[in-house]
Amino acid sequence: KTIYGLTGLGDLIVTCMSNHSRNRRAGILIGQGKTIEEAKQEIGMTIESIDNIRTAYKLSKKYDVEMPIVNTVYEVLFEGLDARKAIANSQNIPMVKSMCLLTPEKSIKFLKEIGITTIDDEKDNVLALALGGLTWGVSPVQMAGAYATIANGGVYQAPTFYSKVVDENGNIILKPDQQQKRVMSEEAAYVVKEMLTEAVKTGTSTTCTVEGMSVAAKTGTTNNDYDRWFCAFTPYYTSAVWYGYDDSCTITGWATNPSGQIWTSVMRQLHDGLEPKTFAETKPENVVESVICEKSGFLATSTCKNSRTTRTEYFVKGTEPIQTCPYHSTAKVCIDSGLLATEKCTRTKRVYGRGEYINKNNLWKTRSSYGSPKNVPLQRCTIH
Repeated sequence: KTIYGLTGLGDLIVTCMSNHSRNRRAGILIGQGKTIEEAKQEIGMTIESIDNIRTAYKLSKKYDVEMPIVNTVYEVLFEGLDARKAIANSQNIPMVKSMCLLTPEKSIKFLKEIGITTIDDEKDNVLALALGGLTWGVSPVQMAGAYATIANGGVYQAPTFYSKVVDENGNIILKPDQQQKRVMSEEAAYVVKEMLTEAVKTGTSTTCTVEGMSVAAKTGTTNNDYDRWFCAFTPYYTSAVWYGYDDSCTITGWATNPSGQIWTSVMRQLHDGLEPKTFAETKPENVVESVICEKSGFLATSTCKNSRTTRTEYFVKGTEPIQTCPYHSTAKVCIDSGLLATEKCTRTKRVYGRGEYINKNNLWKTRSSYGSPKNVPLQRCTIH
C-alpha cells in the first residue's frame, strides 16, 4: 500500500493503490508541468479494448454474431482476422465494425460505468470513439482504473491517490471511500483479459514482459505520433502510461513505444521479489477452453491442425462453438435444397469448403481449387 511520486522527464507521477485482493492500479503521466486534471489526452487505440469490450468478446465467436471480424481492406494479409488478433495488432477497421454493431451510445454508457468522466454525450457519439478519438481525452488515472476493471474480474473500483493516513501512533485517521460495483461478469472479463495477452505474446507489445507474470496490454497511438499510450496489467498491478507534449508535437527518437518502455521499467522493479502468478490461476469455473480454427472460429478438425491454423481460445461456458470447421471440411449437400444433406436426401454431392464467412444465409463464400467456387451451407436440408 504505497504512494510513489517521482520526477524525471517532465513530470512522472505514479500512484499505486491496494484493496486486499483487488488488483492495484497505477497511473503514470509523462508531460510538461500539467496538473492531473489537465492531463487528459487523446487515447488512440487503447480505448478499443474497453469501449468495445462486450462486442469484442462476442465477435471472438464468429458463429454467434451477424458480422464476423474481418478486415476487408487487409483481407489478403489478415484472412479471417478475429478479435484477439485485431487487438494484438492494433487494427482499426475491426474496431470500427465492432462499434457499428455495438453503437456509440452503448459504448458511452459503458465507459461511464468504468469511471471515464470526460465523455461528451453529443460530440463523442461517433464511430471515431472506437479508435480513441474523444473530444476531451482521458487522464492516465482514469485509464488505469478502467483497465483495472478487467484485471479485477469485472468489478470497477474508484481510483485514489492514497491508501490511508495514519497519525504518529500508527492509528488510521483517514481512509479513502473507494466505491465498488460490478460492471461485467467475471467470466466475460476473463475472456477479454486472455485476449489482451496476445499483444504481449505476438503483437505490438512483445518487449513488455515481466518475468514470471502474465501480462495483458494494449498500445495506443494518435495521428502523427502526437500521443503514445500503453495500458497494461499483471495479476498484481494495473498501470497506464501516456507520453507526449503539452502542445501537439510528433514524438521522435524512440525505436519502440516510449510508454511501453516506461511501463516495463517501472513494473519490472515493482514486481521484483513477488511470487510468480498467471491469469490462469484465477480462471472462473464457467470459462472453458476450446481448440478452434483461426480461419473460421469453429472447432478445429484434423485438416485445420495439418494446416497449422489452430489455437486454444477461451469462452464463457455455453457459448463455445460446437460445430467443426467448415473452412477445412467436406460436406454432403442435398442437390435439391443446396443445404446439408440428411439421411432422407437421395440426390447428394460432396463439397469441399474453403473460404471466408460472408454472413448470408449462413453460407461460406469459397475459393475452391476444384472447379467453380462452391458454398458450404451450415443448415440442414428443409425439404427432406
